Amino acid sequence: MDELGSQLEIIDLDKLVLKEKVPFEREGPNGVGPEHISNFKTMENGNFAFFNIRQMTVLNPEMQKVSRNYFYPDAFENDTLPEKAEIVPFRRSLNAEGSQMAGFYDYFWENEILGIALIDLKTNHLKLIPTDKLDYLKDLVYTIVYETGAKSSSGEARSVDFFDNKLIISTSAKNEVHIYDINSDSLSTKTYHSDLTADIKKGSYMSETDSDLALALKDLEVYFGPLVYDDLNKVFGDTVGNRNHPIQKS
Repeated sequence: MDELGSQLEIIDLDKLVLKEKVPFEREGPNGVGPEHISNFKTMENGNFAFFNIRQMTVLNPEMQKVSRNYFYPDAFENDTLPEKAEIVPFRRSLNAEGSQMAGFYDYFWENEILGIALIDLKTNHLKLIPTDKLDYLKDLVYTIVYETGAKSSSGEARSVDFFDNKLIISTSAKNEVHIYDINSDSLSTKTYHSDLTADIKKGSYMSETDSDLALALKDLEVYFGPLVYDDLNKVFGDTVGNRNHPIQKS
């Protein structure tokens, strides 16, 4: 996707050639919004979903608007986000049918994850699933303070993905996954052990005052990549190769 030119680039991965460039609008009735596009997904029916910090817009293959959902706190029905909490725009997932979206809700600037948000995109029904199972991530956020007084933080990646009627929650810091069953409204945890790597990031860099050295040390510790489902062997693996999760389809 080329944001500067507002166009999709369709590539033939077998031949490694650019097949087509499809322009889309940023503003207007079929616009996806002028803000930075934080996520993008091709849906099973051929439609395209564009995410930015405020909304999700679905376009058909002819780049005509199919639907638009807003993510302001007062746009939802049912559950209400805690004051000052938000649904993180860069950590959202859409199910295959495009009918549900899931993401983390948190106090973003405090690096505190409160739980999982599940949104019915047809009704704007919001369901919050609070959990403290990701609290350990707060202790692995390294904050860099610059000479100007400005600050930036380096934390751990986390993801929430749809898998049939479940949500699979994982992080880059720990060899475990949490599974939320949408039908039974239950949250369970599967913990794994690796013979080759540590099972959790230790955070030895947190006490280091030299930020360059701290980030270098951070990169030396274990990192678990996003989960990818292997349909042939019926297991999840990660993109770094550190884990192999036998989570079966229902």
